[in-house]
Amino acid sequence: MHRYHERFGHEVTHLSADTEGLTEKQNRAGLELFASDIAPVLRRLKGR
Repeated sequence: MHRYHERFGHEVTHLSADTEGLTEKQNRAGLELFASDIAPVLRRLKGR
């Protein structure tokens, strides 16, 4: 993601999550994990 930002200057990135084969509970757990563990790191790295 950071390479895209560096190369193209994108400020917004659309991410899609494939939910096929996942229960609603599994899907929510994945989204919550992204929000709690991945997104903060991406935001912090963006500020460098």
